[in-house]
Amino acid sequence: MKTTCIGRALWIVGAMLVTTYGAARVYADASSREGVQEFSHARARATSVSNEPALAPDQSRWSENRISAYARSPAAQTEVIPQALLHIPSVNLTVPVYADTSDSTLNRGAGLIAGTAGPGGAGNTGIAAHRDSFFRALKDVALGDRIEIEHFSATRVYRVSALYIVSPDDLRPLEQTQHSVLTLVTCYPFYYVGSAPQRYIVRAVAIDP
Repeated sequence: MKTTCIGRALWIVGAMLVTTYGAARVYADASSREGVQEFSHARARATSVSNEPALAPDQSRWSENRISAYARSPAAQTEVIPQALLHIPSVNLTVPVYADTSDSTLNRGAGLIAGTAGPGGAGNTGIAAHRDSFFRALKDVALGDRIEIEHFSATRVYRVSALYIVSPDDLRPLEQTQHSVLTLVTCYPFYYVGSAPQRYIVRAVAIDP
């Protein structure tokens, strides 16, 4: 009898965990779609161009903790308009890019690194996101891959020119440059348990005027 009760209790707990996880995934997808929609609507208002269809994030490579953190982001934060959209077609990644790298920002997208150039501008544009959510896709990015930064006035195209690993206190990848480059930053190793000891860098050079 006791074994039956324990088994029933474990089954109930398991069902509750599955339900909670599913709800987090649904909320996260909806939140991301709203972020992309906000940017598309804002760009449409600025350029009088029809907005593009919203895309939900692929969370299949995300950790459960990151999915839960994304889902817990206050709904009001989805009203913040992203500064740009980052597209990496080769790894099927589209992510809204917000104006900072605060915890709330990185729970729902990528963020511009303070002190770097604005999206699509001249100089070095630094963008960060979590290794166990959006930027886990960076592990599959290869040299020569195309990256697009869609901002309000245009879309700038980059080509990946370097992939490397640095220590957290090495700020050289974020130094300003005379030509237009894009620097994507995330923690490394991608599947490290705990606070990751290194940083993974994807450097891309603008190929359009």
